[in-house]
Amino acid sequence: MAVLHLIVFLASLFFPTATATPLYAINGTKGKFISNSVYSSNLNILFSSLSSNSSAAAGFAATSTGRVPDRVFGLTLCRGDTNIATCRSCIQTAVSDIQLLCPNSKEAIIWYDDCQLSYSSQDFLYAPNVASDIQLLMFNSQNVSAGQLLRSEILTAALLGNLSDLAVRNKSRLFATGETVLTAGNIIYGLVQCAPDLTVGDCRTCLKGTVDATTKDPLKGKMGGRTLGIWCNMRYEYYKFYNGSSMLQFSSDQSLSPSPSPQPLPPTPLPLPTPPSPLSPTPPTQPTSPSPQSPTPPPVHSSNGGSNNVDVVLAITIPVAVALLLLELLILMICITSMALLLLILLSLFASPSAADPLYYICGSENFIRNSNYSSNLNHLISTLSSNALATGFATATTGIVPDRVYGLTLCRGDTEIANCRSCISTAISDTQQLCSNNKEATIWYDYCQLRYSNQNFLYGPDVTTSVQQLLVNSQNVSADRLQRFEILNTELMGNLSDLAVKNTSRLFATGEAAFTAADNIYGLVQCTLDLSVGECQTCLQQTVDFSKIYLKGGRGGRALGMWCNIRYEFYKFYNGTPMLRLSSDQSPSSPLPTNASMPNVTHPPADLSHGGSNTVRTIMVITLPLLVVLVLITTACLYFRRRSKMKIPREDNPEQLINVESLFFDLSTLEVATSNFSEHNKLGEGGFGSVYLGVLPDGREIAVKRLSTRSRQGINELKNEMILVAKLQHKNLVRLHGVCVEDQEKLLVYEYVPNKSLDTILFDPIKSKLLDWGKRYEIIEGIVRGLLYLHEDSQLKIVHRDLKASNILLDADMNPKISDFGLARLFGVDETHEMTSCVVGTYGYMAPEYLKHGHFSIKSDIFSFGVLILEIITGRSRNGFFDDEFSKNLLSYVWENWNQGTILEIVDPALGKLFQNSEVIRCIQIGLLCVQDDPSQRPSMTEVLVMLNSYSMSLKAPSSPAFLVGRSSINNGPLSLDFDIHGDGTRKSSRKFMSMSPNQVSISELDPR
Repeated sequence: MAVLHLIVFLASLFFPTATATPLYAINGTKGKFISNSVYSSNLNILFSSLSSNSSAAAGFAATSTGRVPDRVFGLTLCRGDTNIATCRSCIQTAVSDIQLLCPNSKEAIIWYDDCQLSYSSQDFLYAPNVASDIQLLMFNSQNVSAGQLLRSEILTAALLGNLSDLAVRNKSRLFATGETVLTAGNIIYGLVQCAPDLTVGDCRTCLKGTVDATTKDPLKGKMGGRTLGIWCNMRYEYYKFYNGSSMLQFSSDQSLSPSPSPQPLPPTPLPLPTPPSPLSPTPPTQPTSPSPQSPTPPPVHSSNGGSNNVDVVLAITIPVAVALLLLELLILMICITSMALLLLILLSLFASPSAADPLYYICGSENFIRNSNYSSNLNHLISTLSSNALATGFATATTGIVPDRVYGLTLCRGDTEIANCRSCISTAISDTQQLCSNNKEATIWYDYCQLRYSNQNFLYGPDVTTSVQQLLVNSQNVSADRLQRFEILNTELMGNLSDLAVKNTSRLFATGEAAFTAADNIYGLVQCTLDLSVGECQTCLQQTVDFSKIYLKGGRGGRALGMWCNIRYEFYKFYNGTPMLRLSSDQSPSSPLPTNASMPNVTHPPADLSHGGSNTVRTIMVITLPLLVVLVLITTACLYFRRRSKMKIPREDNPEQLINVESLFFDLSTLEVATSNFSEHNKLGEGGFGSVYLGVLPDGREIAVKRLSTRSRQGINELKNEMILVAKLQHKNLVRLHGVCVEDQEKLLVYEYVPNKSLDTILFDPIKSKLLDWGKRYEIIEGIVRGLLYLHEDSQLKIVHRDLKASNILLDADMNPKISDFGLARLFGVDETHEMTSCVVGTYGYMAPEYLKHGHFSIKSDIFSFGVLILEIITGRSRNGFFDDEFSKNLLSYVWENWNQGTILEIVDPALGKLFQNSEVIRCIQIGLLCVQDDPSQRPSMTEVLVMLNSYSMSLKAPSSPAFLVGRSSINNGPLSLDFDIHGDGTRKSSRKFMSMSPNQVSISELDPR
């Protein structure tokens, strides 16, 4: 069943359903044109141009055709989640339908679910009127239940408001989708979009009008609605109507029912509602309910009662291997998403928004040009505000002369320290320049400060009655039985704080608290800008408090952000210092207070403000423990199903198995030309999995092409492994993967060409080894260290190479080392330290004892291999260069014997002569011996190795005897039989390896591109 759903899903990506009938069409008022006239010809050309341009470029096109008076202006826009085929089909339908529905009209507009088309004889493209863009309202005939109405309005407005913010940040598309949970069974889905040629300010203004429409009739309280305009559109529903995953998600798991002692939650942004007013402009004909829809997606009806659209489901046949691979990926993504969601829920219980994050911001609609006079004046104003505000936390300034004059204001919260004030203003300056780039007017609010600037003089005669710009409300509500008492007490607290603030004329700021219950206090804060008079501050705060009583009603916390004054209340202490006012419980009776109640006495704050601590702990435990249990269950299920799906994936030698692993960058024909059709003359080497060829691309780059043998099943796994790992790794000491090719029966990897081939071809050659003086060898050792350090610790991945050896160290033109051959590499999780395998692969002499004997490998396995490699570089002798007879020493025995006898310098490669520093060489030998200790825990990490190499003042500990300290070789010409514990419980299994291993051929790793 899961595979069937997956196939249907894939089919939907490539075979779009038929375009629905028009949502609505409007005839213009510009008159009619004559058939076969110049205007008619221009209109046909316009249609052709719009159709082709919008299909090719982001689903949008705007253009004009002809000359006045027969010039035609047009625009078409596809919804941001439609694919090219659906967009093209919708536009073609629109071109056909608009000529039938609006014949010979000089102006018309038509909307569909997936696109819209408009044209006119008037130039509506220049200076679009975005403030009155709404042309049509559509709504669901079903209403939200009375019990959920307030929560629905808050969440819908919050969702669409935040989607508007997200859309304007998505500057290339001006489009966003998202969802939020209303109840356990109902999710609200939303979509907003602007035409991509609008400025950020125009888009924001346009969307604000559409969002405000949801708080008014006829959309108010409906279970779905949309606004259709020329420049922007909005839609929300109680079912998912857009394609793809949501770009924004609200976590609304908190119930509206009361809880004993709720934790402070981050406020949900709520765009400011305005009193209902007539919609302007009114469309020529507004249907009562053009598209009635139920909470689950029903068939869409046309406005004229046409037949239902039939969704056609097309099935496609894909290889089972690909389906299973995609299913495995789908399971993994679901697991990751589920765990991430649970972690976010847990974090949301304890975390509050950072003080450095803006609460809200508003950008103006006018723009200035960079490096203009206005730009210079703005920079000067910002600098002045930043420095002047530090003394009192408030500053106003003006800079320049009209028309490039700039007016500015900044205010820090009255309880903010100078350092926090300075930091907040600096952040505000930086953020406004990014969020409102090149806007002549901007306002931004934070927890600790606010900043405003404009080309209009808002400092003279401020209109304090229209101060409020944004409301933020806590998503939890006060319980119904305590709501009346809360409203009375909160009004009393905010009113008395307002009175106290205006008496505090030097700061116009006040904080306070009121006892609500034995376990809960209400904390409040009010503040005005310091340039207001006492009367203006009183008026501003009174208007703001009155406003909050309407729109923040019942919330367990809220704030109003204004230009001239701000208020905030919470059920937790959010301000610094002791409160300036306290309402004692005996002055807050449960019955309504008389209207003429006098101002309560001001008393000192209680010594202990940590009310309800035990309830808080209990609440945390009740919420956290079930979530942790669910998290463990999801993790276990994911691991189980992932393991099952991995076991069921067939291992086939076909290209389909590889196509979904990595994109294909090179054509086979390109690589055939580059390598002279893989000629023997271009061959650089040959290994167990295929050959490596030198090639030259058309741009002149030299490449090494690894051509995988079609006979090697192991080679396919190695190819996939290298494609996944190497493409994600970027470091100067790692070989670079340029790309891949999987075509016909060919499977190729394309690397950078490294001219000096591998280290072993030079190091172990009696003549070429003289090219490597001690300075160069030391640089090679250090480069290998840095490459391994990147693999083990510094990259985003954590990788064990498992086949580090001299032949896998490539040298570039400057003899810089590059680690290669990641066919056997293994990716570790962040917290994983080791792994076990029943199939030991690698090169004998480089493999760590715990890996060779028991199949255990970790980063310490690579460190053992590095220890062998560093000793090879110093001695110039291969780890298998001692097999003269059956009882010969191995490399480690040879080095250890000379170390103990005090003759360690005798092991140094004769090719170096005496041109090296004894102490430096001895230090490197000691590091090598420490890396080949038998006990993995005694081996240093690569970080420690790098410190040892570069810090001569650091004393090194004495090494103990290395692993494999034997007097004779255990390798023969027959198959190597290994006995290792694969279960970890003492059960042992004897296993014969896949291939014969001899002193000269014991690796199953391939020769790398030279």
